Amino acid sequence: MWTQEIDVASALARRAGALALEIAKRHFEVEDKANDEGPVTEADRALNTLILDGLRAAFPEDAVIGEESAKTGMVPGPRTWYVDPIDGTIDYIESRPEWAVMIGLAVEGEAKVGVVYQPNSDRLYVGAEGLASWRDESGSKTPLQARTLTSPEEAVAVLSRNHPDPKILELLGQIGVTQSLQHGSVGMKLAVIAEGRSEVYVNLSGKCYRWDCVAGDAILRGAGGRVITMTGDDLRYDGPALRVKEAFLAVSDGIYPAVAATCQRRLDLDPSR
Repeated sequence: MWTQEIDVASALARRAGALALEIAKRHFEVEDKANDEGPVTEADRALNTLILDGLRAAFPEDAVIGEESAKTGMVPGPRTWYVDPIDGTIDYIESRPEWAVMIGLAVEGEAKVGVVYQPNSDRLYVGAEGLASWRDESGSKTPLQARTLTSPEEAVAVLSRNHPDPKILELLGQIGVTQSLQHGSVGMKLAVIAEGRSEVYVNLSGKCYRWDCVAGDAILRGAGGRVITMTGDDLRYDGPALRVKEAFLAVSDGIYPAVAATCQRRLDLDPSR
């Protein structure tokens, strides 16, 4: 099950990563997106085209939506691929290796298949429903397993390097999490939880899109974690809206009960938060 989806997405992610590394060797164009949505480079656009063309050729019945072409009338279907050609464009521009290529498949609103590829380290993270997740590093495969600790006081949060938010630190303090590390790329933050280096990631921005979440969500599920809303429910990818407007958290299964309980108390005290 999912063999073709994994093989196609993995191959496309590797091809896209190689192209991005080639573009990075020379001067490349950088522009600012509208509505303060950050920078976009010629590499983002080239990778977007490469991946979307490959997915459409392999799965002509599926909907395919990429970040750099999402405003051209594309709408989700029962099976929808979400592509972030360079997750962490600022890191890519500044030559930090924490950016990643992300390809995820949602079926009937649930994350089912995910591939996150870090080209600088040739590190590929893969996960799919019903399968264990794994990391393929230069041909060597290692199963991914989120840590099973249940105490928030022992947990480590993964924080954004480029978008610090004091409200996140406030929520983590309410949960009881005081240790942290920083990483670029939303998808890689979820991969960091999947491989047991962190237990929780919080995003309160309301500025993420489905292509930021689906791939990492699928990988985390296979490793023993989940992506949830502030109500403790699994984040879903239903309906036509591509933006994930609600706050969400990625957590390992072990501390999920403590995190969900804290979030619910926060909502009970102030439903507007």
